[in-house]
Amino acid sequence: MVDINRWTADFIDKLRAAFGERLRFAGLQGSYRRGEATEKSDIDMVVVLDGLTPADLARYRALVREMPEADKACGFLCGTMELQAWPAHDRLQLWYDTRPLFGSLDGLVSPPDGGDVRLALRVEAANLYHAACHSYVFGSADDLSALEKGAFFLLRTKCLAKTGIYAADRRELRSLAGEEDRAVLEARGAADERFTRLIGWCAGLLEHLGPSGPREEA
Repeated sequence: MVDINRWTADFIDKLRAAFGERLRFAGLQGSYRRGEATEKSDIDMVVVLDGLTPADLARYRALVREMPEADKACGFLCGTMELQAWPAHDRLQLWYDTRPLFGSLDGLVSPPDGGDVRLALRVEAANLYHAACHSYVFGSADDLSALEKGAFFLLRTKCLAKTGIYAADRRELRSLAGEEDRAVLEARGAADERFTRLIGWCAGLLEHLGPSGPREEA
């Protein structure tokens, strides 16, 4: 297993040396942030610079390649302008699921409001519904792992919309979820059963949200 505290500290030292005051934010997302990492887990970093050029991308790539377990590094890299112009509903996970390691997202972007959360829920449910139907018809049972990972993130958004709490990890999410939600999360049964459950769950969310229209009101 990667010593994530040492890895991130060393990487941020490299970022500061390379970019100086241009580094506005660095944080950790994903399974390492949630304390659920395995040997196969990615190291999911969020890095924001004051601007992002092709030369910056090349330098960042070189820094990553200098790191141990470089093949596990991934994440989100952008400039402040791009981040501020990003759709607010699509920044939901960035805002709630990123552990700050350098700097703060406060002052760079505003927190999502209620309308952003509801729009995120609608978009995530629609995307997962489409992906699950497509995989059931054109794909295979091998697709279920990625689909059910998507259900985890969708359920976090659903619980946030319902309770105002963004679950820190799977354990907390189970405590917030309803019975049907937990069945999707636990992903038990044969492939067809899991596909049917997942598709029906997404359809139920979309039905509950109703026809789409102007931006969801805050």
